[in-house]
Amino acid sequence: QGMTLRRQMYTAHCKLKISDDGKEVQWIEEGVQNESKEGNRFEREPFVLGTMVRSWRSYWEVCVEEKEDWVLGVALDSVGRKGQLAMSPSKGFWVIRLSNGRSLKALGEKVEVLTDIKPPSKVGIYLDCKEKQVSFYSADGENLSHIYTFTDGPLYEKAPRPIFSPWNNDEKPLRVLSLTHTSCETACPKKAGRETEPSPAAQGIMLKGEGTHPGQDASQSQGTPSGT
Repeated sequence: QGMTLRRQMYTAHCKLKISDDGKEVQWIEEGVQNESKEGNRFEREPFVLGTMVRSWRSYWEVCVEEKEDWVLGVALDSVGRKGQLAMSPSKGFWVIRLSNGRSLKALGEKVEVLTDIKPPSKVGIYLDCKEKQVSFYSADGENLSHIYTFTDGPLYEKAPRPIFSPWNNDEKPLRVLSLTHTSCETACPKKAGRETEPSPAAQGIMLKGEGTHPGQDASQSQGTPSGT
């Protein structure tokens, strides 16, 4: 039960192509790539929402290799999708953006330019609904390197979802690499009190939404609600 973009295709801008496995999204300039009869898609800007099993804490990684422009993060299911988007936590968005291959920004109530941070080729995103935090990491190496944390994150009850944009200036795709649902306190480097932390796979954190740690009985897993 991993993350997929196909279940939320009705939210996708009409020029975003979603792969058959639901893991990849790319901008295609020519023609309409998907059609929605529900009328609830992102109409002007190239975004799509993802779907995952709902959990108090989730971590996923996205490959952005060779991309010069992208937007990644978390959005409420209820965000407006018409016209130009005002992206900030007060509008239901917790996202970072790369522009022109070099300018990395956190789109808070005031845009914060993240200087001295090398744009990653893999981005790790950690959603913690208990602590109301959304954290971003460079996942290029064996260790995670912290990029930015929003400390005014979404409530679980507001149905936060992953949001993706490959932007609209090339056809290179974004690809979801992995997904973790966890109640593990050490899943987040900040909680471990360190700048870097072994990757989720190295920590033995369950991938693909299995719901327990390896060797842990399902009845021992706590704080992970079910749902879609």
